[in-house]
Amino acid sequence: MLNKYKRPKPILKRTKQDIFMGFGTISILVLSAFWIISAYDDLPDIIPTHFDLSGEPDKFGEKTSIWFLLVVSFVLCIGLRILSRFPHYLNYLTEITEDNAQQQYGLASSLLKVFAFLVSLIFFFAIYEIIQVAHSNQSIIGFWHFLLTTLSFLIVLIIYLIKSTKKV
Repeated sequence: MLNKYKRPKPILKRTKQDIFMGFGTISILVLSAFWIISAYDDLPDIIPTHFDLSGEPDKFGEKTSIWFLLVVSFVLCIGLRILSRFPHYLNYLTEITEDNAQQQYGLASSLLKVFAFLVSLIFFFAIYEIIQVAHSNQSIIGFWHFLLTTLSFLIVLIIYLIKSTKKV
């Protein structure tokens, strides 16, 4: 068994999916930033900062707190994209050998890029929801945000686990 310090170096090829995920992630992050910039002056001084499962705001804070969501979104997405370049340092369910290393690295790298895309979407919808509720006091997405978030990560993870445990 190769430990994570003696594994072969990854030879990662950029796929169309990787390019799409990268472009999509950046686009959503930029759109989130523009959305906040355009709506910021019209926001009330106190905005919802957290929602319960039914979509009702249960915590409130200053309007400057909306920038925190954007910063966290950027940091998480950039961190996941950087980590996707170093798949040989990750932990795997299957033993990494010379024969399966590149396949496992490619799968793990793609998983992290898809997660970055999903994280950007989740934060975009959270920002959208906060701005909408701050303006109208009506929750728009509510429970669906939680459900779609959970399901999207589970589905992507299940697909990854199935693919990663197949023999080469």
